[in-house]
Amino acid sequence: MRWFGPTGERLLWAGMCIYALLLFYGMVLILALLLRQKRYKMLLFAIPLTVVLYGLEQCIDIFTSGSIYSDTARRIIDAFGSLSDGVILLLLMAATVMEWLFVRDVDHRERTMITPMSVKEAMDTMPMGVLFDAPGMPTLLTNYAIHDIYMKATGTVLIAGVEFRERLEKGDLLPGCRVLPLGESRMLVLPDGTAYLLTESDVPYEKDTVHLMAAADISELYAKTRDLEEMQKRVKALGEKLMKVNREIVATTAAREILNAKVKIHDAFGNNLLAISRYLAYGGTEAEKAELMASLRAGLSFLKNDRETQAQDEYALLFDTARRLGLSIKAEGTLPGQDPQKHITATALHESMTNTLRHAHGDVLTVTVTEDDDTYFVTITNNGEQPTAEITEKGGLVSLRELCERAGGRMTIRSVPELVLQLTLKKEVDDGL
Repeated sequence: MRWFGPTGERLLWAGMCIYALLLFYGMVLILALLLRQKRYKMLLFAIPLTVVLYGLEQCIDIFTSGSIYSDTARRIIDAFGSLSDGVILLLLMAATVMEWLFVRDVDHRERTMITPMSVKEAMDTMPMGVLFDAPGMPTLLTNYAIHDIYMKATGTVLIAGVEFRERLEKGDLLPGCRVLPLGESRMLVLPDGTAYLLTESDVPYEKDTVHLMAAADISELYAKTRDLEEMQKRVKALGEKLMKVNREIVATTAAREILNAKVKIHDAFGNNLLAISRYLAYGGTEAEKAELMASLRAGLSFLKNDRETQAQDEYALLFDTARRLGLSIKAEGTLPGQDPQKHITATALHESMTNTLRHAHGDVLTVTVTEDDDTYFVTITNNGEQPTAEITEKGGLVSLRELCERAGGRMTIRSVPELVLQLTLKKEVDDGL
């Protein structure tokens, strides 16, 4: 090998030779990427630059080594040797800038262009599990999420989509895993409480059809649904307890009214005995005798019919109690026969009966029931003294309104020109109420 010039110049030219060779290899890589991106127009600009860099590297190498094999090569090298070091460096810098522009353009295209590889990378990073398969083919396309779900549910590696579906159908999963129907889809619940919504569909692809299974994580929604179910159970239990307490209140109130009536009858018997003593001692008219006999018969009839009331029939209890207290209940229409509508209506009748006897001093209570496909309309009036001002709800009326609204109904009280209690009760009530 023959070197020209002093040592510093030899090192400079050797460095330029190596740098030009690196630039040439870089352009070869860029050409390969442009071919993969199918950017044939850009190749028209990249190929000339690659050739120039190759020629520049060869010229520097020959010029520094002195190995010349033909007269043509000697003339080219002599022309090249007439260029100064600065011009050569300038050419290398220009080639560097152009190659950097190619690199930047190719990189931008790689980041923004949709390719089969970019689609696969996007699917692999999706949080939703995806599985494509077709008859006769175990799997066409999967991602990391579906493999992870299958491993957690079965403890094995996913090989074929049809095997996954068969194991779901048979329930052949690890202990603690459950498959629950959810409309036209299914829900897979893992032992750790993680839940996935599994949906399946056929997707047309060119002339064929492929099967898609998608698994979406719905763990948060599933947990909230479980909490809501537990809350509904507690509310239902509380509602049943409240209805039981209300029935006991009605029974206790009715028993108290009967006891009060018995006390009155007892007092009446005492007065009758005194009257009989006076009649036997001093005599009396036939009218006084008939009045004494009627009073005695009424008291005896009340005591004779005082049997244990069957608590399971609230209407029977109310009608019997009203009859004993001298109050007539007229029912127009069919009273609701199922709880909670029956219990609410009975509670309203009891409250109206008590107010009629204590405040209105009436003896007839009228309840009118009409209905449509999904609602009962209950109206209660009495023939007693009508209020002169708006009724203030308290005590039993407040409890009745709460009971009615808890069942999704409405209660309305009108005081003028007559007292009217109206209930609107839905026929279908949530189980939790």
